[in-house]
Amino acid sequence: MPHFLGMHALQLLPIAAILLELLGRRVPLFADGRLRFSLIALATASYAAIVGLATWQALAGQSVVRPEGVILLTGLGAAVAAILLAVALVLRAARPARA
Repeated sequence: MPHFLGMHALQLLPIAAILLELLGRRVPLFADGRLRFSLIALATASYAAIVGLATWQALAGQSVVRPEGVILLTGLGAAVAAILLAVALVLRAARPARA
């Protein structure tokens, strides 16, 4: 499973960068290249965290479709929460200040 996820990162991350570039042409919030870079950096870190969790699960000999243990589920929940919080903070910082 980690190999599958890691190999598909080679497809997903460039596609995400292209989509953000196209979105930046239509949505003023995404026009800033630094914001798009930050979002791709977050996507990369998020993907790395998920690959790490999948590796941990594989080394523990657990099924992909039936993970066992509170630790693994807690790790996944914490990773998802951290990802969502980071994206929200980046988007909030990118918004122009109101006059």
